[in-house]
Amino acid sequence: MSIKALRRRAREAHHWLGERCLPLWAEAGLAQGGGFVSALGMNHRALVDGEAAGGAASQDAMIALFSLAPRVGFDADRASWLIETAQSVRIDAGAEVDPDPTGHRTLASDCEAFAKALTTVLSAGAAADVAQLHAVRDSFDTLMDDLLTLEGGWIAGYDAAGLPLTDHIHTPLARHVVDALGPLLELAET
Repeated sequence: MSIKALRRRAREAHHWLGERCLPLWAEAGLAQGGGFVSALGMNHRALVDGEAAGGAASQDAMIALFSLAPRVGFDADRASWLIETAQSVRIDAGAEVDPDPTGHRTLASDCEAFAKALTTVLSAGAAADVAQLHAVRDSFDTLMDDLLTLEGGWIAGYDAAGLPLTDHIHTPLARHVVDALGPLLELAET
């Protein structure tokens, strides 16, 4: 793998965010009263009880996600409106936790592994070795193939049997997606 191949993956992340993820959450992820729901079903549709906005962690995660909109070609005016709506209905509920405290493979752990590998490569620049580049490639492929859905959602993680940990797409987990893919977008822009 090379930096050129890493840039291709950056373009893939750019496309997924701008063409899949943000459009999904701009439509299906909206609560009736404004802001974002706390979760979607795995069918990428709002849950029956999803009419109320999620808590502060949901709103903050989606604000971070939509702050990437100008970088991925999503309508900046629409993104600004969605961010303002999320800020205006931000609910100071109790802390929302990731659905898996058991140590199994999760979106959070895989995003963290990818971000760490990417930071190592970006810091090394042209001096990055093949093993470092392969680590980025492998962790990115895991994210795109196993955890980020084609429709623009994500899977919280898998249990020891390889089954999804939850049957919902939890909004607060968007924060992990932003932390992992945000820095990668810089490569797409260079």
